[in-house]
Amino acid sequence: IRSVIDGQVVFRTRGTLQDTEHTRAMREVATHKYPILLDPTFEPERSLLFEFVSPLFRIIIRYQEADLIFIGIVSHHDLSLADVPELKQVAEESGFHLVQIMELPTDFSRLEETVEHFASEEGVVARTDNGQTLVKMKSARYLAFHRLRFALSAKRLQEICKERNVHSPDDFAEYLKEHDADWELVEDVRPLVDT
Repeated sequence: IRSVIDGQVVFRTRGTLQDTEHTRAMREVATHKYPILLDPTFEPERSLLFEFVSPLFRIIIRYQEADLIFIGIVSHHDLSLADVPELKQVAEESGFHLVQIMELPTDFSRLEETVEHFASEEGVVARTDNGQTLVKMKSARYLAFHRLRFALSAKRLQEICKERNVHSPDDFAEYLKEHDADWELVEDVRPLVDT
């Protein structure tokens, strides 16, 4: 989130105003790619929402370079979100990398099924409530690897091994590699799979 607070440009993550390694990296991207974001007179009454991607802060999906993907604008006065045509206009005028916009099914079960099968995207940010609510929906593949990375437990790995007919750490490593997991994740899980 990029905001102007007390005349100062602030980069933050949801729920915090703390300066972190991530916010410093976001500021670095802004400095090199989107210097207008460093100008406190640019959009001082609204916060700009971005998805921060980076090869250095990789969770699951591999990104080639650090970037701020523009996904929304929220007004400080009434917390309303800008509509898509305005996002496109701001992105074009400012040179921002606008998130890919696509038509998706409006029926929830069909939407869930569509997002679940994404292979190279994390998921979508769906607009609901006449565009005034943003909802993140993650793909099944992304969620599975996210759980593996952050919720590893012997019990969870045992369940996966039974589901996937895995009988050795090497079998499990092959399963992870088939799903584009990185070497670090394969090595992190090896002792738990062995156990």
